[in-house]
Amino acid sequence: MLLQNRLKNQSGDPIIQVLKEYGSLFYIECYPGQLNQMFINLLNNAIDALEEAYGLGDSSSPQTPESGESNNPIPTIRIITEKIDADRVAIRIADNGPGITESAKNHLFDPFFTTKPHHNSNFGENFSLTRPCI
Repeated sequence: MLLQNRLKNQSGDPIIQVLKEYGSLFYIECYPGQLNQMFINLLNNAIDALEEAYGLGDSSSPQTPESGESNNPIPTIRIITEKIDADRVAIRIADNGPGITESAKNHLFDPFFTTKPHHNSNFGENFSLTRPCI
């Protein structure tokens, strides 16, 4: 995984757990470059949200999110793939971070949209460019 270094602390210990639940899939016709970029952006944002919620930064041990509403005290990203029918698959990516506000959900595919306070992310731009291939 390209983002493996973001899942560990400076001593190499995992600070964000990734649960992979891959189903048996078939080959699908798609735009792999655009989808790959979308998945990287999505996972990067999940990691950012978990780091912020759990106060990870340079810390070596995770903390409970400020909301205190986590069922799993370990920062976790879950990736699930499954066959829906003969020509469709589902890919689900979830984390136990704070979630996305309803307002932000309505703008995820808007060009240049970001929830980052410093606007140093191209997350919205890449989602707007990949939406046609989803």
